[in-house]
Amino acid sequence: ITLIDMATGQPATVFGDDGRSAFPSTLVSGGTATDASGKSYSFPDGGFRFPVVQPGTYRFQIVPPAGYTGPSQVAVADLVRLLNPAGD
Repeated sequence: ITLIDMATGQPATVFGDDGRSAFPSTLVSGGTATDASGKSYSFPDGGFRFPVVQPGTYRFQIVPPAGYTGPSQVAVADLVRLLNPAGD
């Protein structure tokens, strides 16, 4: 997952929790990251975060791991049935 700055089309400038230490603009969900101060961040399965960015407009660029596709190729109706298996 890469945070893209829409104003430049480039990876965003991201900082750690202290607002000063450089933080990666590309992460692996469920992984770990370390900012320039040496602070380590761990993310739960499927989780990620970009602690501090300047005000602006951003988008996520997602590259699925090998063997997966994005966006989902599952029909919307099938996904709805997962949420409401009884069909209510």
